[in-house]
Amino acid sequence: MGRHPKELAARLRSYGLRVSHDDLPRGLTHRDALRLLTADDQRKSLPSDPPMSLAQLVWTARHAELPVAITARHLRDMGVHVGDLAETVRAALARVPTE
Repeated sequence: MGRHPKELAARLRSYGLRVSHDDLPRGLTHRDALRLLTADDQRKSLPSDPPMSLAQLVWTARHAELPVAITARHLRDMGVHVGDLAETVRAALARVPTE
C-alpha cells in the first residue's frame, strides 16, 4: 500500500475504529506481516474466536516461509488468536490413530 502502519493506524482511529497496535510488532518486517495476513482467504481468528487450527497455522507458516513457532508469535502479536503451540500440537497428535 505504500503507507507505514503508524500512518494507517492513525487514519483508522480518526474514523473511530480501534486498532490493536500503532506499529508492527518488534522483529516483524512489512514483507512477513503481509505474507502472514494474506496466506489464505480465511479470516484470521479474533481474540474472541476459537484459536487458529494447527493446519491453518502450518499453512500460514509455509506461505510466509517462517518457522511455525515464529509465525505463531507474530500472529499473536498482531492480535490473531493462536493458542499455545505445544498444547495445539499435543491436541493434534492425540487425534492421530495409533493403529
